[in-house]
Amino acid sequence: MLTDLHIHSVFSDGQLELDDLTAIYSKGDIIALTDHNSTDAWEQASALCQRAGIRWIAGLELQLRGQPDYLVYFPLFDSDRGAVEEFRKSVKALARADHQLSRAVYQKCFGFADFEANFDRAKNTSNTRVDFCTTKLLAEMITTRQPDVDVATVRQSKGAYLDALKVGSTAAREWWQELLIASEDEKWAFSLSERFGGQIVLAHPLREMMRKVRNDFQCTEPAEALDNIFASFFRRGGQCIELCLHNEQFLRDTSGFSKDLVEYSQKLVALADAHRFEVVTGSDLHGNKAFARAMRDEMTRLTDAGHPRFPRWLT
Repeated sequence: MLTDLHIHSVFSDGQLELDDLTAIYSKGDIIALTDHNSTDAWEQASALCQRAGIRWIAGLELQLRGQPDYLVYFPLFDSDRGAVEEFRKSVKALARADHQLSRAVYQKCFGFADFEANFDRAKNTSNTRVDFCTTKLLAEMITTRQPDVDVATVRQSKGAYLDALKVGSTAAREWWQELLIASEDEKWAFSLSERFGGQIVLAHPLREMMRKVRNDFQCTEPAEALDNIFASFFRRGGQCIELCLHNEQFLRDTSGFSKDLVEYSQKLVALADAHRFEVVTGSDLHGNKAFARAMRDEMTRLTDAGHPRFPRWLT
């Protein structure tokens, strides 16, 4: 049995088709589909998992500019779907606002005019079912004309566009601009989650640690960076972190973290214990069915390592 609460599908930037869930995961497994800023696949994934005897938890990965990535879960979604509808509307509005930002950057920063047509082409090429343009898709759209542009460049352009708005008149801002600027506040994600009964989790903390070391000139030691991240998360009301497989495999030799999965897992669980955090386990799967099957054994071992500190809502 395994517990994987961090899975991406074609409804964000993953390659996984929903029908593949029952070919990868088995009866008794616990999983959560956590597409980026999207809940569009919840009903279909729930129905598939229920028929296969897989415990499914409603979730998503909330990505906000200037903030760590957060996983938000609603364990009672299947028994009380109405309670989280307002949350889903807020997330949909956030995705729609980011779509508007992508259009503005595409047109005003890069000087292109055919946003919607190029967006549709990029969706078809990428085999994605998103309704709104993401940073990754926007980069693909621009790269067809400017090959030297990458995701990081597009992300910087979107940030610069929003920063320019902050120095202008608030009366001139459109609704989507106001929403994106408001979502940069460190309390925004916690307020949204708590308002609708969600469980918020710090996603892939070791990747966040490396990001902080890279971007914060005052913090050069990985261990210090991780302590600062945990302390900040706790001050905001956070109580649970992710023990993540996929995006942290390459970090196991960083700051004393072993390349051995078991030892690496035990060390991160010990850190969580020292900070009195609970733990969930996730793969951060973005690959296809074959990739997911290949890492099942590692995900099972990760589950065993994290299980003693699983939150009550998960056990």
